[in-house]
Amino acid sequence: MPVPRSNTMRPGLRSPAKPNNEKTPGRLKMARYPVNMDVRPDVDAFFDEATNTISYIVSDPASKACAVIDSVMDIDYAAGRITSDHADKMIASIEQKGLSLEWIIETHVHADHLSAAPYI
Repeated sequence: MPVPRSNTMRPGLRSPAKPNNEKTPGRLKMARYPVNMDVRPDVDAFFDEATNTISYIVSDPASKACAVIDSVMDIDYAAGRITSDHADKMIASIEQKGLSLEWIIETHVHADHLSAAPYI
């Protein structure tokens, strides 16, 4: 049986919406973290011509923590061979700059190439 909706119902939920304030028991207040908009990450782009893909290393200059985004394995379709030249260049860059790899991020499913995430 469908649940009647009113202007206090949130789409997809079966309970009325509750205001997020201190008088509502069981609700968590959102933490307020300091934000410093002067901090700028370092971003290095690596273009893979065979797949027309750009991979990135994004790092925090203060902590040296970094993320690899959308890494690529090299694939030679005609030879049926997979190599790691593109990924090795990214790894070398991370090592050369003394970065600490903390995250490997895939922004979407890749139909046009293999991810180097397991390799890295």
